[in-house]
Amino acid sequence: MAFGVMLCVLVTATSHEALAQSAPLGGIPQSAGTPPGGAANRIRSRMPKAPDPIPVAKFDKAVARQHREADLDRDGYLTIKEVRLSIDRLADEAIAIRFAAIDTDRNRIIEFEEFADWQKTMGSRALSDLSAASINQSMVPSEVPFHAGDDFKGRIFGRMIRPLNASLVAQADANLDGKVDVLELQTIQRRQFAMLDANSDGFLVMTEFPNARGDRAGGTAEDAPHNPLPPSRTPSPPPETARARIAAQFAEED
Repeated sequence: MAFGVMLCVLVTATSHEALAQSAPLGGIPQSAGTPPGGAANRIRSRMPKAPDPIPVAKFDKAVARQHREADLDRDGYLTIKEVRLSIDRLADEAIAIRFAAIDTDRNRIIEFEEFADWQKTMGSRALSDLSAASINQSMVPSEVPFHAGDDFKGRIFGRMIRPLNASLVAQADANLDGKVDVLELQTIQRRQFAMLDANSDGFLVMTEFPNARGDRAGGTAEDAPHNPLPPSRTPSPPPETARARIAAQFAEED
């Protein structure tokens, strides 16, 4: 009899211990193969990860690459002459591409029909004198752009790092020796970093990025064209008016 009682107590204790090991703190047993907090872990794993803080050292590294790419004679200094030479090369490339797009028969002569066809490919906005002037001018660079990358950090740096032009080089020349070393360029470009670094800790975090959510999505509202009407509703001028404007623009460029 005593042996039976002891055996019953032992079995009951063992069962309680097994149940306690299989249940979480809330007392609900987990099914086999399910780790504790499995559902919550799955939800957390699906949430997008916030980008890592960007240290000022990485920003300086990007500016150093900008300096290196624009230093044509590789002497370690930037000059206004070098920057203007780079702008002229970019302008020549843009003009050559633009000319080739118009000169469809490749005879190196632009006839009126070719010019008119090219203007029409730009849509009705190009038929406005003001809009056409804006489009034409934007195709010829007046500064040296810098491509920092296509990832989140690259897009942020692309907005912060100012393109090179004669004015920026003159501002960066702190000792007025007519040339800019990499430290001088980093110093003036770092002003953009400091404006965003709210707590001045040398790092940029997600909350300090302007329009950061738009950047992560691939663009912001300010990237959109400032056109009050949808493209399908943009009014087109009458054919005779359009042809007259194209003829006038052709005459100016002929």
